[in-house]
Amino acid sequence: MTPDSPEFAVALSRMQDMSKDLQEIKSSMKELASAVSRLAVIEERQANTSDSITRAFKEIRNVADRVTALEQSQPMNKHSTEIVQTVTKYVLVAVLGAVISGLWVRQPSVPTANPPAIVGK
Repeated sequence: MTPDSPEFAVALSRMQDMSKDLQEIKSSMKELASAVSRLAVIEERQANTSDSITRAFKEIRNVADRVTALEQSQPMNKHSTEIVQTVTKYVLVAVLGAVISGLWVRQPSVPTANPPAIVGK
């Protein structure tokens, strides 16, 4: 094959076309590498978001459990409050009754008619 032959020209043309195709393939590979890199970043963000959502639901579950415990203990607290209020009412009524009836009024002390004599030394 000589440089002036038609087969050489065809082979040269095909090699040039293959070179262009290789350049396009290299360019496409760079774009694919960039896209894969961006996908990896998005995947990492998605994993972090998923972990955050899992933690948030766990906290919500803990709060729901505490609220349930408080709701279950509320009737007991209500009963205790009613008992304390009833006892307080009875104590106040007893104190007011005692004051009104004069049980807490001191009888005036009557001085003795003949005070004791103080004998000096």
